[in-house]
Amino acid sequence: MIAAAAESTAWMDATRAGDATYVILAHYKSAEAHLSAKRWDKVIEHCEQVIDPKLFHWTWGQTVGPCLLWLTQSHQAISQPEAAMRYATQLKRLRTEASPKDSILSKLSKLLEDLP
Repeated sequence: MIAAAAESTAWMDATRAGDATYVILAHYKSAEAHLSAKRWDKVIEHCEQVIDPKLFHWTWGQTVGPCLLWLTQSHQAISQPEAAMRYATQLKRLRTEASPKDSILSKLSKLLEDLP
């Protein structure tokens, strides 16, 4: 858990010191670090910044799908099935043109099997 916090801090420090266009990526990488430590509150905090950024950048397109999946997973883990379904629905809408073999949608299907 300490490593996740340190990695998250390093990413956030990098955005304060440099170009603001990396803010989305920093929140994404911070969420990813906290996901591995199962710090669901931090995953939610950082992924919400990814899906609704204060500053838009092209990295949004590559980070929003995984973050919506992680938000679904996080809300499921903390027993908030309504929020989990809201993010799952949003993810499905964004990926309507995705291949049936899409890895994110495959992971989402497995997560949804466990929802009540």
